[in-house]
Parts: sequence; structure tokens; C-alpha cells
Amino acid sequence: MFIELLSDIILSIREQKLRTLLTGFGVAWGIFILILLLGASGGLEKGVLQIFSGFAQNSIWFYGGNVTAEIGKNSYSRPVVFDEDILYNLKRNYSDKIESISPEIQKHTEVGHKEKKIHTTTKGVLPDYFKIKILQAAHGRLINEQDDKNQRNMAVIGERIKDQLFGKQNALGADIVIDNHVFTIIGVLKSGTIFDQAEQNSIFIPLSAGIKLLQLNPNFNVIGLTLKSGINTKTAESHISNYLAHQLLFDPSDSNALYVVNYDQQVKSFQKLFSGLNIFFWFIGICLLLSGMVGVTNIMFVIVNERTSEIGIRKAIGATNKNILNMILTESAIITLLAGIIGIIIGAIIISMGSYLLDKIVDKDFIIKDISINWITVVGALVILVLSGLAAGLIPAKRATEIEPIDAIRNQ
Repeated sequence: MFIELLSDIILSIREQKLRTLLTGFGVAWGIFILILLLGASGGLEKGVLQIFSGFAQNSIWFYGGNVTAEIGKNSYSRPVVFDEDILYNLKRNYSDKIESISPEIQKHTEVGHKEKKIHTTTKGVLPDYFKIKILQAAHGRLINEQDDKNQRNMAVIGERIKDQLFGKQNALGADIVIDNHVFTIIGVLKSGTIFDQAEQNSIFIPLSAGIKLLQLNPNFNVIGLTLKSGINTKTAESHISNYLAHQLLFDPSDSNALYVVNYDQQVKSFQKLFSGLNIFFWFIGICLLLSGMVGVTNIMFVIVNERTSEIGIRKAIGATNKNILNMILTESAIITLLAGIIGIIIGAIIISMGSYLLDKIVDKDFIIKDISINWITVVGALVILVLSGLAAGLIPAKRATEIEPIDAIRNQ
């Protein structure tokens, strides 16, 4: 029975190829756009999260701004700066929460090796800095506790600094001159994400050596830290911000005094954003599918009108209303499903081509990464297609069941 029904449906489609093709195009286009949008959205989400992977997701950075206050009719502004006491007290008072902590003190310096000279940023940091930024050494090692404790003239350089000063030569153990002071290179940073480009153009030295030799200001306006596993980053941010406000005598509500970058909260915000985008793209896709469904409904009305005599004859020789209903609904679902599968195939081809281009041709720092088809989305779309096809054929099918055999034969 089903095979006979399927044969009739295929015959009907073959007889009206152009009309079926035009009707199916709307459905195929809708599913194609849906898959394309969700694939691009997924690739963009992967790219953004990969960028944030350049920082420990449980890291928080505090940037000193300017305190504003009113004294009589005169206003004044003072900068918010941290010092070693603030750093020490943070580590002591929040030892149950803080895993790693480091300031960042930087200076624009002249750096030379033999005849080559460049101008770049030199940063005085503690060993924890590299853990917070998730920086690794491609060659050699990073600054350790003994380097800082003994004020050693050691330097870790970014990959681009290495290329500018040494080209393809080995830089480990070589001496460079930073503002007339000799430092020995102990490590070259490993290149990572787009977020570490500033680091690849920088030189890192022990904080103590920087303060002593390069006269880096012992007061700093940047503190980075990572929290221990299980600590709520939002709560910790609030506690530490209030502590800094109390110690440095500014109002915690003064938004200009302290700028905070909480990477865990930023990642969650982006995840919420992409969840919203996916819902929006589903809405667009379903709207396009619905417009395609209107076309399917119209063609099923035409099919019912054209096959009035056939339906009347079928009913005259014993076909029930249920048989007629199943025939029309099945034909509607098959047209919709075939069109949807074509849209999925085209979408898969386009996404595969896009993924190849991103991998082989586009710059590695391009923000969209590894676009691919979400097969859960495909299954969901197919289910929606089948249900939509049945819904699109429901009214025409209902009309087909109302055809009286005698009227259909008389009007033949």
C-alpha cells in the first residue's frame, strides 16, 4: 500500500517538475540560510572564545583610573596608583581566593643588539604574570622567583622582537642593551592568540631589576590576578574592588577611579550574546521556512483541484477519507523533505568550502574559526520540515476528503 502511494506521489512530482521545483526552492532556501547563519555564528563564537583563551578565564585585571571629588567649588582629580604594600596585603588578605598575582609596569625603551636598534615596550613583571596571561616559552624559560629576588638582568622577549633583532639566529643566551643596561635573553615567547600580539612585541624583565636599573616607577596602575578553582569571580571582584577603594580612599561607586576586566564574566556575557544570536537566527530561518510552506500549501491546493476526478474515483472504489488524507499529507511532506535535504546539502558544501578557505587562505588571526554544521541543528530542522510539510498539506488534504465521488465524476 505504501509503495503504491509512493509511486503515485513520485509520478505526480514528475508530471509537474517545474512547479514542484519552484515550490521546493522556497523551502530549500530557508533551510540553507538557517544552516549558513548558525554555522557562521558557531564559527564566530569559537573565534571569540579562542581569543579569550589567551587569558586565564578566572583572571581579573584592575586598572587604576582617576578619583574625582568636590572640595567647595573647586574640583580636583588624582590618579589611582598601587604599590608593593597593596600587592602584599592583597596576597595576604585574600590568600584563600588568589592563586597568582602580578603588577605590570611598562616603559618605552630603546633596545639594541650589535648594530640593530629598535624601540619597544619593556615590562617589569613578577613570575605569576605569565600564568595569568597564559604565556609560554617557545625556547628557553620564563622569569622565575630567583630572578626577581636577586634582581637578575634577565629578559624574556616576544617572538617579533626576536625576529627583528636576531632574524633566524638563536637568541638564547645573547645580550641585548635596554636603555644602556645589558640584559641576557633567557626565553622567547611562544606565539598564541590575537590577544597576545602586544606581548609578542614586548620584552619582559624581573620587576625588581626594572625598578633598580630602568628606573621603572615602583608605583603602578595595573594589577592582574587569577583566582583559585571554585571561587566566584563576580563576588571576588566586588570584594577586592571594595578593599582597594578602602585602602586608596576613593568611593567604590566612583566609576572613573577603578576599571575592572573580569574575563570569566566577559566570556559568560559573550556566551549569552551568542545564545541570543542563535535564537534570532532560528527565528529568521523559521520565518523563511514558513514563507516556503505557503508555497507548498498553494501547490497542494492546485494538486487537489487537478486530481479531483482521481480522488473521486478512488473514493468510489473504496478509498476512505483517511486514505485520501494520508496521500495528500505524505505528498506534501515528501516535497518539503526533499527540498530541505537539498538545502542542507548545499549548505554543507558552502560551509565546507568556507571552512577550507578559513583554514588555508585567510589569516590565522581572522576572528571566525572552524565553521561547521551542527548536526543537532540539522536533525531539528528536518523534524521541523516534516511537521511543516504535514501542516502545509493539512488544509488541502481536508478539502480533498470533502470531495463527493459523484460530483467529481460528473465534473470530469
